[in-house]
Amino acid sequence: MAKLWAHPNMRSQTGAYQRQESDHPAWMKIGDKADVIGLYIDAIQFLDPDFLSRLRHQILTGNVKLAVEMGGLLNYTNHPDFHRYGPNIGERSAAVEMEKLDPLVIALGRVPDYLILDDPLYRVVANGSADELNPQFSLGEAADQLFYALDLLYGEGFYRIGLTLGMMNWGWDGAPAYWGPTRTPENLKDAYTLAHDAFYDSTGRTPAFVHLDAPYDYVCNLQSTVTGWNPVPAPDWITRMKKIRKMVRKDNVPFGVILNSQRGGEAETSELMGQDIAKYRALLLEKGVRGRRIVQSWHTQPKELSDFSKWLSE
Repeated sequence: MAKLWAHPNMRSQTGAYQRQESDHPAWMKIGDKADVIGLYIDAIQFLDPDFLSRLRHQILTGNVKLAVEMGGLLNYTNHPDFHRYGPNIGERSAAVEMEKLDPLVIALGRVPDYLILDDPLYRVVANGSADELNPQFSLGEAADQLFYALDLLYGEGFYRIGLTLGMMNWGWDGAPAYWGPTRTPENLKDAYTLAHDAFYDSTGRTPAFVHLDAPYDYVCNLQSTVTGWNPVPAPDWITRMKKIRKMVRKDNVPFGVILNSQRGGEAETSELMGQDIAKYRALLLEKGVRGRRIVQSWHTQPKELSDFSKWLSE
């Protein structure tokens, strides 16, 4: 089982792709340290042939596997009339995402080793990230749409598909999400169970993995919520995390935690991010939260891939 995943912050809107993907020595170091390299799906259009050739060589020689993160269910795209596809959002989302994957599949000569669906149910459920212009499904309706999306993806040969769950986005046993009572979709237990069932009902497969998105500064209650909801005492996020892990492992699905920090990612330099990732590793070890570790950034930091590479072994 791959235990260390590396997912640099190559966000298309920052222009980081064009700058970072040409830094081949840093990429080679990342490939030497990590079991899996992750790309964001919107990065693919920015990757030059030389980079893809080097990445293909690393993959074919068995040094590293490749994962691509995507939405899974899309509640917003560049298509201005996308909200009209509400009843068929699962099929439409899969079609849009596969079109983005095509250049990578052609360059590699095969599909990526893994697809990562980034909290797909949360994107379209009421009180989730959906807005008034886009579908606001019940949890069961969202799971049905996920089934349709998976059906198409599996049909095109994408067999190893896993989930990211945003722990802070969901309620838990009647307790609100991180954002407070006014912006809390349904229970994360139910969300995981229905997502798991959508996978199984599609082709008899379980998710290839479940990765938990729970940034260090949120877990340690170092951030104020955007809604100003700051209960005292603060929720015990580590206990919630361990309960989720127990559910996932009961289904024999590999579990991991994303090592990330919002405050570190938005700092002036990359030092705080590196410090928070190291503290998070230590905290998870201390609290007995076992599983793979995914070093991932979607923030401004690090600006240099060499800094990211250092975080993989700190």
